Amino acid sequence: MTPIDRSQPRAAAPWGLFLAFVLVSCSTSAPTAAPELEGGGDEWALARAASDAGRWEEAAGRWNELFVRHGADWEIACAETARALCHLRDHASAQGVLALGLRLDPDHPQLLEANGQILAERGFRRAAERCYLDALQVEPERASALLALGRLRLELGLEESARDPLNQRISLGYADAETCWLLAEATRRSGDPVAALGAYQRAFEFGEQPPNVLVSASTLYFDDRVRGHCPEARQLVRRWLRDATARDPQNTEAHYYLGLVLIDCEREDEALRRLRRAVETDPTHVPSLTQLARLHARRGELDGARQMAERALDLVDSESERRQLEELLATASGDTAEPLR
Repeated sequence: MTPIDRSQPRAAAPWGLFLAFVLVSCSTSAPTAAPELEGGGDEWALARAASDAGRWEEAAGRWNELFVRHGADWEIACAETARALCHLRDHASAQGVLALGLRLDPDHPQLLEANGQILAERGFRRAAERCYLDALQVEPERASALLALGRLRLELGLEESARDPLNQRISLGYADAETCWLLAEATRRSGDPVAALGAYQRAFEFGEQPPNVLVSASTLYFDDRVRGHCPEARQLVRRWLRDATARDPQNTEAHYYLGLVLIDCEREDEALRRLRRAVETDPTHVPSLTQLARLHARRGELDGARQMAERALDLVDSESERRQLEELLATASGDTAEPLR
């Protein structure tokens, strides 16, 4: 594709942009007709206000009228018409409007990106990826397209290739929460837990995270590669898990993993409290019951060990888990037992 020369004004289209409204009105998906427009003043401001307020029928009509007039920045009006139609769940008409715009300017990155967004919403992810790549061929530093491409590739299970556009976006100065979180997820899924831990840490600096996200990130600590290369990981995930339990006291997994971390920190009394809390929130949580049995046994608290092991045995079906618990119950010692993860 030939890059757009931004220094020159765009030539007016030689043929019927008025077809845009006809196309919207005649879509086979029975689109919503644009309402009568009222009010004077700056029509761009009125269109923008309608979009900002979520008045999508009005917005579709106002933006479409600006598109049909083919004035300055008609491409923006085209993309905004499509966006409003998408909010009205009329994706077919939205794509039709963009198709008309792309016939007028096949290399316009905003229209290519907008078309990709609609294709992605409709489930045509591979076609959407092609649109994003076309937009980036025209404008390689288009930050919004880099984010969209990274997000899409992660959804497609292409974790390794998702990292490239996300890293590029960050190098351009767009190190926001979503970009860093997507990069952390892509890095983790592509098998690089050490780099993923750092990416999560960077993402969490942008503000509070849902407890389940904190718990998920914290489980990276139990990867031997992280333990071997990140001495700071223990304190880092301990802080994340404390935050998760503070914000969601009923989060069983958060209490459980925090108990495991505290065992590694040789803070057994605290670990017992956390594991007991995990069992309080979910009496059927076998991993917590098993850890309590082992920890009680290691501390010589045999009655507690037997009680927890018996409760766990009543719940497990796995032959290997039953064998481990039966051995623990039989010996009630656990001096060499290691925490299960």
